[in-house]
Amino acid sequence: MSIIGFNFTKISVEKKKPKAGGKVEISNNVMIKNVEESDLKLSSKEQIAVRYEFEFETKYQPEYGHINLSGNLISLEKKDAARKAIKEWSKTKKMNPEMMKSILNTLLAKCHVQALVLSRDVNLPSPVPLPKVNVKEDKK
Repeated sequence: MSIIGFNFTKISVEKKKPKAGGKVEISNNVMIKNVEESDLKLSSKEQIAVRYEFEFETKYQPEYGHINLSGNLISLEKKDAARKAIKEWSKTKKMNPEMMKSILNTLLAKCHVQALVLSRDVNLPSPVPLPKVNVKEDKK
């Protein structure tokens, strides 16, 4: 599998109220909404392009804000495996775990970066834990 296209079709971020203190809980979720063969024409007869529609959401609780991203990811797949995956998706809304793992990891990586930038722009807490430096005191 090779990722050959990715784009956002909807970006929404809202900070509902100023932080009043207390703990803010942050949850992230990505969902595949549809899987279909892309109309992208390829010269290869052994591979086809598969289009995945997705939604990514970050919720800040209690009712502090949210980030919503929607878009498409296009991957290049072996023809037989891709057609089998599309057929399985249309019947059960499930896919081969290995294929799904790769797609979801790519989506999470790209969406988390965008959500991090958006959270900074509206002054929401980071949706992903950021690294922190710990300084050890010298004991003399």
